[in-house]
Amino acid sequence: MKNSALRAKMAAAAQAVYDAWGALEQSDPDGFEMEYGGGGICHLIADAFCEVLDQEGFSCRTVSDMMSSAGVHVFAAFEYSGAYYSADIPCFIYEKGFAYSFSRVPDVHFDASDVSIERLSWTQEDFESEDY
Repeated sequence: MKNSALRAKMAAAAQAVYDAWGALEQSDPDGFEMEYGGGGICHLIADAFCEVLDQEGFSCRTVSDMMSSAGVHVFAAFEYSGAYYSADIPCFIYEKGFAYSFSRVPDVHFDASDVSIERLSWTQEDFESEDY
């Protein structure tokens, strides 16, 4: 799937989430913020991606990936022409840490090339399952 206009909208949505994270006053030098605790923003980026995808007419949901290299990561999954895709920005681009302890990478600016869209080997049952 190579829709650069859609990827650009998704990158802009991710940028708004990232910028809001940076607008908060940090309570310590390690990046701990009262709004996010020690967690990152991948779940908020996935939510923002689903908002964009829903507005564009796609069926979308967020998925927690407990097996990712970040420990726990959340991405968007959506249906397109009977196939299922993930939409994500790799978390190491905008945050550093592991599991539930992340801090913000400073001065990140997303563009369409940062948005990864990959086909999943899911069935409709997988997409609708609570287990994903």
